[in-house]
Amino acid sequence: MPTYRLHYFTLRGRAETLRYILHGAEVPFEDIRVTFEEWPALKPDTPLGQLPYLEADGLVLVQSHSIARYLARKHGLAGRSPMEEYRANASVDFMMDLKLDFYQNVHLVKDEAQKAENRKKFLEETFPSFAQRMVRLIYTANHENYSGCFAGKEITWADIEWATTADLIMTLVKETNLLARFPLLQRIKRDVETMPGIARYLETRPETPF
Repeated sequence: MPTYRLHYFTLRGRAETLRYILHGAEVPFEDIRVTFEEWPALKPDTPLGQLPYLEADGLVLVQSHSIARYLARKHGLAGRSPMEEYRANASVDFMMDLKLDFYQNVHLVKDEAQKAENRKKFLEETFPSFAQRMVRLIYTANHENYSGCFAGKEITWADIEWATTADLIMTLVKETNLLARFPLLQRIKRDVETMPGIARYLETRPETPF
């Protein structure tokens, strides 16, 4: 059994998908959460001056999505074929487009009036547009059937990335009904969150702003 030590801030952020993958695969790991007060002293000794990074059996792995793909493949969550791996990876790349749009146009906007206007547009136009296209990805992956997951019939790291992405956006926009119009996306999020290892983690997960 590999020995893992995951280093990240006291946030969900870029490490939450990694935590979900490890908990979902029921793989023990050390979840090292660094405070912002501790970070300046620790930063010079990190591989790229960034978090997260993962210690794995004497190796140090960097870049959150590269780590996620590595863990997913190692622990059976990457997809069962090259096509399923492609579908999982393509789906995650599209989710990154959604998050980038959200961060640039809503979360990081300083002017409060502009932020409120952009939030409204994101909820009414941007998110529904992305969500409809994500549903089409699932439809295609499942032979034109509105069932299954992003890469096919079984949960992969793409579904886990979706669960953490939706959770993050719902937290930051303070909109718990974000997925109400998209039951397929809502069901996938629920299926991930009820995986036994992830469900246990969520029961005790520390409260963080995002």
